[in-house]
Amino acid sequence: MDWFKITDTLNGILTTSLLNDEIRNMKYENELISRLLHNQEVMQFVSYWLKDLYNTKNERKQQKNLEKSTAFKLSGNKEFQSKKYAASLESYTNSAIYAPSSSINLSIAIANRSASLFYMDRWQDCINDINLAIKLGYPENLRYKLHLRAAQCYLKLGNKTSAVETVLQMHSILNEPNISNETKGKYLLYFTAIMLMMYLSKYTDFFKTINLKECLKFYNDFNCDLTTEDDERLYVSSLLLRHILQLICNGHAITKIKAVVNNTCYNKNKVFIQQEDRIATAIYPSASMMNHSCDPNIINSFLGQFLITKATRDIAAGEEVFNCYGADFRRMLRQDRQEKMQSQYCFKCNCAACLAPEYEDILKKFTAKKCPECNGPLNDDCAVLHRSSMHCMDCGTAVYENIYDFTLRQAKRYFEKAEICIENENYDEALDKLKKCLRLRKDALYKYHDDIADTMDFIAKVYAIIGQWLNSISYLEHSIVAIEEKYGPWSIEVCNEINKLTDICLEYLQEESNTSSKFYKNTLKKTRRYLNRAQEIIDFTYGPWNEAYHEIAVKREILSSILKNFNV
Repeated sequence: MDWFKITDTLNGILTTSLLNDEIRNMKYENELISRLLHNQEVMQFVSYWLKDLYNTKNERKQQKNLEKSTAFKLSGNKEFQSKKYAASLESYTNSAIYAPSSSINLSIAIANRSASLFYMDRWQDCINDINLAIKLGYPENLRYKLHLRAAQCYLKLGNKTSAVETVLQMHSILNEPNISNETKGKYLLYFTAIMLMMYLSKYTDFFKTINLKECLKFYNDFNCDLTTEDDERLYVSSLLLRHILQLICNGHAITKIKAVVNNTCYNKNKVFIQQEDRIATAIYPSASMMNHSCDPNIINSFLGQFLITKATRDIAAGEEVFNCYGADFRRMLRQDRQEKMQSQYCFKCNCAACLAPEYEDILKKFTAKKCPECNGPLNDDCAVLHRSSMHCMDCGTAVYENIYDFTLRQAKRYFEKAEICIENENYDEALDKLKKCLRLRKDALYKYHDDIADTMDFIAKVYAIIGQWLNSISYLEHSIVAIEEKYGPWSIEVCNEINKLTDICLEYLQEESNTSSKFYKNTLKKTRRYLNRAQEIIDFTYGPWNEAYHEIAVKREILSSILKNFNV
């Protein structure tokens, strides 16, 4: 069973009990942990989870079933894409049969069954499977798709009332803010400290091999009595909780950039995108000494367990070295940055990026509409400033607030229709819708608006899916311009986009038979130029230990083998 399901269950039990009020008033870790260690429900649930985790026999059986379930699911996906709905229904049924009860595969298999039933015109059976999938814990962020499918079924059955209710339910899910509960988060930390102590006690030799009294003999602040095993377990649990709480403020996120296949490509032509994953949190005392700035003058990277810090611009003698605690002015608005620093680190940020007003406008223009007079960005602070008009950040022209509403709604509809076309593998129609969307967005939005960049990036992906590499390259190059403007020409975001672009370039160079055309030779030149630039960015921001560096090296070797036959 998932650890978070255990903590959610315990959280639900404890928040409605008197214990919740007691814990809220406690000031010391050992007092809090002692109270939880004497709570029978907490100890039973945590013991159950650890026992289940370390039951090797059940784990092997579970894994075997999970593998079968996944295999049937993949078979069902292929059959579904080939419109073999009856066959896919059978595969998804087998996937559900073999899925472990605690696995998400079970709810996904049932949800997939509902899709097959829908296309087999079995409307009521489809609704039944949708209800079951939700009951079994189908991911909340994807449930709107099930509600939409259910609404379509109700319409087919002539039940308009249920269809409307289902659509309203779908909208409530889409509009529900994803705000984590503060109390729930605290309990997760408390339970984790206890679970780690119980793990050390039951599944390791920690308490047998480590002499706590000897270790703490010279610790000045130590004033606990460790005469019994329970005393030792209480002390270790309390210490773990203190360290976990300190990680929130002093921990440094360790991230790893990896290439993943874009899921819109349906594996026809693999187009990779760069994704940054947080893989660990660590304590680095030297990094902790650096103060925060929303416009830092250093960048961090990792080589194994080592933190490597490099300056991103010249730092004068005596000038302070500023780190970024996660609130960068190129990625977050001032108010959001201030709230993040206050909630996590308990200080109000007064760095240059927070005090100088020109920094605020930098990020706003990427969500700005277009000035009809000079094509500059419009400052859309109507609600905040109680105005009925926007003003241009460049020329100061006042523009009616709702001038572009109809155009943007129409553009959004085209974009959504294009997504449906892609799901149905109708790529030509998808491109038509996306290009209409792009024209409307260019009419209404500032040239560097995120939506314009996203639309061009999406068009490039569709062209890549159907193997029209040159068109894909053209749209990606336009997308890079917007990313440079937003994150800076030496940013890792630009490098990631160039990596994606050079993937497409190499696909074209390796597949194209007419190697004497000017398009081919121009692509050779630009591929070499882009790879050189990507390596320069990696050298500047990170170094040869970064994975992207090795990916670029492999691409350069591929390009070198192609260039042998050309004088470029």
